[in-house]
Amino acid sequence: DHNPKFKSVGICATITLLAPDPEAPATTCFLMGYAASTIPRTVIDGMLTTCGVTAAQASKLTQDLIRLAEKHGLHVGSFGGRPSSSGHAGHLLQIFIRRHLVDKYAYAALPFGVLDNPRHPLGAFLQTAGPMLGQARICVHPSAFMRATKVRCFTYSADEHFHRARPAFQEEVVALLE
Repeated sequence: DHNPKFKSVGICATITLLAPDPEAPATTCFLMGYAASTIPRTVIDGMLTTCGVTAAQASKLTQDLIRLAEKHGLHVGSFGGRPSSSGHAGHLLQIFIRRHLVDKYAYAALPFGVLDNPRHPLGAFLQTAGPMLGQARICVHPSAFMRATKVRCFTYSADEHFHRARPAFQEEVVALLE
Protein backbone atom coordinates (compact mmCIF):
# COMPACT_ATOMS: atom_id res chain seq x y z
CA ASP A 1 0.00 0.00 0.00
CA HIS A 2 2.81 2.40 0.82
CA ASN A 3 5.11 1.07 -1.89
CA PRO A 4 5.54 3.78 -4.59
CA LYS A 5 5.68 1.13 -7.33
CA PHE A 6 2.30 -0.28 -6.24
CA LYS A 7 0.82 3.22 -5.94
CA SER A 8 1.81 3.92 -9.54
CA VAL A 9 -0.37 1.07 -10.87
CA GLY A 10 -2.74 -0.03 -8.12
CA ILE A 11 -5.78 0.83 -6.05
CA CYS A 12 -6.59 -0.39 -2.55
CA ALA A 13 -10.27 -1.27 -2.30
CA THR A 14 -12.97 -2.76 -0.15
CA ILE A 15 -15.01 -5.41 -1.93
CA THR A 16 -18.42 -4.18 -0.87
CA LEU A 17 -19.92 -0.82 -0.09
CA LEU A 18 -21.80 -1.55 3.12
CA ALA A 19 -19.92 -4.32 4.92
CA PRO A 20 -17.68 -3.42 7.82
CA ASP A 21 -14.02 -3.08 6.97
CA PRO A 22 -11.37 -2.89 9.66
CA GLU A 23 -9.50 -0.04 7.99
CA ALA A 24 -11.72 2.29 5.97
CA PRO A 25 -15.43 1.45 5.77
CA ALA A 26 -17.23 3.64 3.24
CA THR A 27 -20.08 4.18 5.69
CA THR A 28 -17.76 6.10 8.05
CA CYS A 29 -15.10 7.49 5.67
CA PHE A 30 -17.17 8.89 2.81
CA LEU A 31 -17.81 12.41 4.10
CA MET A 32 -14.33 13.26 5.33
CA GLY A 33 -12.32 11.05 3.01
CA TYR A 34 -9.59 8.58 3.83
CA ALA A 35 -5.98 8.29 2.81
CA ALA A 36 -3.31 5.91 4.04
CA SER A 37 -0.77 8.56 3.08
CA THR A 38 -0.66 11.98 1.49
CA ILE A 39 0.07 12.53 -2.17
CA PRO A 40 2.60 15.31 -2.69
CA ARG A 41 2.29 17.80 -5.54
CA THR A 42 5.40 16.22 -7.06
CA VAL A 43 3.26 13.19 -7.97
CA ILE A 44 1.09 15.41 -10.18
CA ASP A 45 4.21 17.03 -11.65
CA GLY A 46 5.68 13.58 -12.30
CA MET A 47 2.52 12.36 -14.00
CA LEU A 48 2.56 15.38 -16.29
CA THR A 49 6.26 14.99 -17.16
CA THR A 50 5.62 11.30 -17.92
CA CYS A 51 3.08 12.54 -20.47
CA GLY A 52 5.73 14.69 -22.16
CA VAL A 53 5.32 18.04 -20.37
CA THR A 54 8.57 19.75 -19.37
CA ALA A 55 9.31 20.07 -15.65
CA ALA A 56 8.80 23.86 -15.73
CA GLN A 57 5.49 23.49 -17.58
CA ALA A 58 4.41 20.71 -15.19
CA SER A 59 4.91 22.90 -12.13
CA LYS A 60 2.83 25.72 -13.63
CA LEU A 61 0.20 23.29 -14.91
CA THR A 62 -0.09 21.68 -11.47
CA GLN A 63 -0.76 25.12 -9.96
CA ASP A 64 -3.34 25.83 -12.71
CA LEU A 65 -5.05 22.48 -11.97
CA ILE A 66 -5.22 23.31 -8.26
CA ARG A 67 -6.78 26.72 -9.04
CA LEU A 68 -9.28 25.05 -11.36
CA ALA A 69 -10.14 22.52 -8.66
CA GLU A 70 -10.71 25.34 -6.17
CA LYS A 71 -12.96 27.14 -8.66
CA HIS A 72 -15.23 24.09 -8.86
CA GLY A 73 -15.22 23.35 -5.14
CA LEU A 74 -12.88 20.35 -5.06
CA HIS A 75 -11.11 19.97 -1.71
CA VAL A 76 -7.42 20.53 -2.47
CA GLY A 77 -6.14 21.40 1.00
CA SER A 78 -3.56 18.62 0.89
CA PHE A 79 -1.99 20.29 -2.17
CA GLY A 80 -1.77 23.72 -0.58
CA GLY A 81 -5.12 24.84 -1.99
CA ARG A 82 -8.43 25.57 -0.28
CA PRO A 83 -10.68 22.95 1.27
CA SER A 84 -14.20 22.54 -0.10
CA SER A 85 -16.82 24.92 1.31
CA SER A 86 -18.62 22.04 3.05
CA GLY A 87 -15.39 20.62 4.45
CA HIS A 88 -16.35 17.25 2.97
CA ALA A 89 -13.27 15.87 1.26
CA GLY A 90 -14.53 12.33 0.56
CA HIS A 91 -15.01 10.68 -2.81
CA LEU A 92 -16.15 7.21 -3.73
CA LEU A 93 -14.93 5.37 -6.80
CA GLN A 94 -17.15 2.40 -7.50
CA ILE A 95 -15.46 -0.13 -9.80
CA PHE A 96 -17.19 -2.99 -11.57
CA ILE A 97 -14.94 -5.54 -13.27
CA ARG A 98 -16.33 -8.29 -15.51
CA ARG A 99 -16.36 -11.56 -13.59
CA HIS A 100 -14.05 -13.38 -15.97
CA LEU A 101 -11.43 -10.61 -15.53
CA VAL A 102 -11.47 -10.20 -11.74
CA ASP A 103 -8.58 -12.57 -11.06
CA LYS A 104 -6.51 -11.05 -13.87
CA TYR A 105 -6.62 -7.55 -12.35
CA ALA A 106 -7.40 -8.02 -8.62
CA TYR A 107 -6.62 -10.14 -5.61
CA ALA A 108 -8.02 -10.52 -2.09
CA ALA A 109 -5.81 -8.69 0.36
CA LEU A 110 -5.17 -8.14 4.01
CA PRO A 111 -4.08 -4.67 5.19
CA PHE A 112 -0.85 -3.51 3.50
CA GLY A 113 -1.57 -5.68 0.46
CA VAL A 114 -0.64 -9.09 1.86
CA LEU A 115 -2.44 -11.89 -0.02
CA ASP A 116 -5.54 -13.10 1.86
CA ASN A 117 -5.28 -16.84 1.13
CA PRO A 118 -8.72 -17.89 2.50
CA ARG A 119 -10.38 -15.55 -0.05
CA HIS A 120 -8.04 -16.44 -2.92
CA PRO A 121 -8.86 -16.49 -5.79
CA LEU A 122 -10.99 -13.39 -5.39
CA GLY A 123 -13.28 -14.17 -8.33
CA ALA A 124 -14.39 -17.47 -6.81
CA PHE A 125 -14.83 -15.89 -3.37
CA LEU A 126 -17.10 -13.17 -4.79
CA GLN A 127 -19.44 -15.84 -6.14
CA THR A 128 -19.99 -17.44 -2.72
CA ALA A 129 -22.89 -16.73 -0.37
CA GLY A 130 -20.61 -14.59 1.77
CA PRO A 131 -20.33 -12.82 4.02
CA MET A 132 -18.78 -10.29 1.66
CA LEU A 133 -16.10 -8.34 3.47
CA GLY A 134 -12.46 -7.54 3.27
CA GLN A 135 -10.04 -5.70 1.07
CA ALA A 136 -8.71 -6.15 -2.43
CA ARG A 137 -5.90 -4.73 -4.51
CA ILE A 138 -6.63 -3.81 -8.10
CA CYS A 139 -4.09 -3.31 -10.89
CA VAL A 140 -5.36 -0.38 -12.95
CA HIS A 141 -4.31 -1.65 -16.35
CA PRO A 142 -5.26 0.73 -19.18
CA SER A 143 -6.21 -2.14 -21.51
CA ALA A 144 -9.08 -2.94 -19.14
CA PHE A 145 -9.94 0.39 -17.53
CA MET A 146 -10.25 2.22 -20.86
CA ARG A 147 -12.85 -0.27 -22.13
CA ALA A 148 -16.39 -0.08 -20.76
CA THR A 149 -16.92 -3.68 -21.89
CA LYS A 150 -14.35 -4.76 -19.27
CA VAL A 151 -14.48 -2.26 -16.41
CA ARG A 152 -17.06 0.36 -15.43
CA CYS A 153 -16.32 3.12 -12.94
CA PHE A 154 -18.70 5.50 -11.19
CA THR A 155 -17.70 8.44 -9.01
CA TYR A 156 -19.47 10.16 -6.14
CA SER A 157 -18.30 13.19 -4.17
CA ALA A 158 -19.29 13.93 -0.58
CA ASP A 159 -19.24 17.66 -1.37
CA GLU A 160 -22.54 18.25 -3.16
CA HIS A 161 -21.32 21.38 -4.94
CA PHE A 162 -18.32 19.60 -6.46
CA HIS A 163 -20.38 16.52 -7.31
CA ARG A 164 -22.69 18.70 -9.44
CA ALA A 165 -19.76 20.67 -10.88
CA ARG A 166 -17.70 17.58 -11.81
CA PRO A 167 -18.68 17.51 -15.54
CA ALA A 168 -17.74 21.18 -16.01
CA PHE A 169 -14.53 20.65 -14.01
CA GLN A 170 -13.57 17.69 -16.20
CA GLU A 171 -14.25 19.66 -19.41
CA GLU A 172 -12.05 22.52 -18.17
CA VAL A 173 -9.28 20.09 -17.16
CA VAL A 174 -9.31 18.64 -20.69
CA ALA A 175 -9.22 22.13 -22.20
CA LEU A 176 -6.32 23.09 -19.92
CA LEU A 177 -4.33 20.00 -20.88
CA GLU A 178 -4.84 20.37 -24.65
